[in-house]
Amino acid sequence: MFSFAQCNMHMPTRNTLPKRVLHIVNKTDSVVVYQVDAMNAPSDSSKIICGYTVIDKSKSISKHNIANLQEIVESLATVRTQRYIKKLSTFIPDYGFMFCADKSAIFLLLDQHADLCTFYYKKKQFLLDTDSVRNALETLLNNVWKRKSTKKEEAENSMPQGHSLGTNATTAFLNLSNIGNDSISESSQYIKLSPNILEMINSAKSVFCCIIDPLTKGDKDMERLGKYVVLQKKEITAPKQTKAVSDLIAGEKSFEKLDYIKNCTFLPDIALQINSGKKVLNILFSFYCSECMMLLDGKLVFRNDCSLIQSEIINLAKLIYPKDKYLRTISK
Repeated sequence: MFSFAQCNMHMPTRNTLPKRVLHIVNKTDSVVVYQVDAMNAPSDSSKIICGYTVIDKSKSISKHNIANLQEIVESLATVRTQRYIKKLSTFIPDYGFMFCADKSAIFLLLDQHADLCTFYYKKKQFLLDTDSVRNALETLLNNVWKRKSTKKEEAENSMPQGHSLGTNATTAFLNLSNIGNDSISESSQYIKLSPNILEMINSAKSVFCCIIDPLTKGDKDMERLGKYVVLQKKEITAPKQTKAVSDLIAGEKSFEKLDYIKNCTFLPDIALQINSGKKVLNILFSFYCSECMMLLDGKLVFRNDCSLIQSEIINLAKLIYPKDKYLRTISK
């Protein structure tokens, strides 16, 4: 299993996979895909691939998708890229593929967040960058799991491979007028927060912004939000910012209702803590999953996609922590 550390790789400009690996991939007559959990230790009854716990049932993919996956692997194996690639990212695989051919098997683990993949063959590991095929992989996974593409994915898929839609780093903290306008169809449905959550937000006595470390266990005396260690915590005192937070979280079109459930390891980066009397509402944001989780007095009361407001949350955190290296370099 990979340790949680930065991924450094040296990639030559010729084939990046052994010929035997490519032979098995190209001759495969069966591919099984799994969703994996890289964060939790497997139980005695768990199914495991390459040290990672399998979530739910596996799927055998169609011949059409096998052909698409073979083309993707061929592209990865022959792409000419910069000689040295250094990714400051934790390798946390979301999916695993098993290729079977000639009584041999190869496993491919895929981390869509870090744009990295690893091939496992005869106890050896081959780490590759997947930036150039990210959109093709996302389309394939959507087909296998019968998910609809998000509007962001549809826009990115219209771009050439290897490119993505960027966000200007100087974007204003809040641009709420963009939410619900031309980029969102009138037929879209949105999640309405419960009265208890709305009451907490509207009656807030204080609001804090926290930077969270989802991986570190930390010391017993370290402050936590749930099970997550708080690295930094600052109160938001500017009236315009506290009102902006309230308007953003409680907005009628802030959380889109999706027609599928995300299977993603929730790794929070930022949290907003809202205090009202003796009650505490913790709102955690995972940029890895583009998800938001709300805990009212320690009890989970809300979890949903937060793609519509994620960039505003990042911009807020940048204002509160202007010197934080991670927040300065993150792009969404």
